[in-house]
Amino acid sequence: MKETRVASRYARSLIQLARSESKMEEVRSDMLKVDEVVGANRDLEIMLNSPVIKADKKAKVLDKLFGDMVSSITHRFMQILVNKGREHLIHEIAEEVEKQYLESQGIVKVEVVSSIPLDEAQRTAVLQTLNSLDANKVELEEKVDPELIGGFVITVGDKQLDHSVAARLRDFRSQFQKNHYVPGF
Repeated sequence: MKETRVASRYARSLIQLARSESKMEEVRSDMLKVDEVVGANRDLEIMLNSPVIKADKKAKVLDKLFGDMVSSITHRFMQILVNKGREHLIHEIAEEVEKQYLESQGIVKVEVVSSIPLDEAQRTAVLQTLNSLDANKVELEEKVDPELIGGFVITVGDKQLDHSVAARLRDFRSQFQKNHYVPGF
């Protein structure tokens, strides 16, 4: 919990700095790239989390990796993280930057998981329904999970609407396991 608050504060500071220099989109993109690279490289993640490796070595590695790839704001920010001993929070900070950016832009991320890919009519219907419920812009992320058998699962923030055949079968199975019948007829 405490680490989340720290990550949130660092993200807020980075966003404020990026806004003041009119580089919000660039910094958001940088943080997404950094998070992707760190998440895809287990050795880099271990190095950033290691208390044995000195801060100057971590700073050099990050400089070599991201020096030309990210903006000067993001580069300086990562150097500050290393100097403050917070480099292990890069993933959490990147998540918070994305969350706070979307919130500031009035964008709501919605995940739709279905058993088959949505066609254009279904996608439009989902977007119209979600837009009518909320005044914010909706950013739709689609996933396919054949194990749902049919139907869909919509996730908005911490709320989830599960209208899948798999969920209905689980409900039926649990009802039958309660054994509400009277034996002996």
